[in-house]
Amino acid sequence: MAIHLPRTEIYHIQTNEGSFVQVPNVLFELFSEYDGAKRRYESSTETSTDTFDLPFSKETIEAMMRVVIDRRVFFNMSMEKVCRGDKKILEIEKKFQKMDVFRMSKYCIFSHLNKDLLRMIVLTAEQKDKDSVLELLAEDFE
Repeated sequence: MAIHLPRTEIYHIQTNEGSFVQVPNVLFELFSEYDGAKRRYESSTETSTDTFDLPFSKETIEAMMRVVIDRRVFFNMSMEKVCRGDKKILEIEKKFQKMDVFRMSKYCIFSHLNKDLLRMIVLTAEQKDKDSVLELLAEDFE
């Protein structure tokens, strides 16, 4: 995702893999309560940073930003995340892209999206996805 904005208008997010993703901070400012909490913390500690860590992959963060812009893209996302690497690693690291995006939505407090995203997960789930959906629903009630 190529971003052509002034440096002060971009967040640099370090992923759980150690790489960095750049996102326009306006997406967090307008749509996420996470940004407000981050700013309150920064003002109480007299620190300010446009770089922070999120426990998600680069693909998940980029997918979440596409969903923030237009939630309809979520409906057509794959349940299974596309992984890079050899076949053995693919089987071990099989993740569910929609599930990861939903978890990021909850983590970053994109609360206006959560209900719609959960509905789309349930509507597009297949029999083979039932364990993951049940796990996700169990997390939601904890």
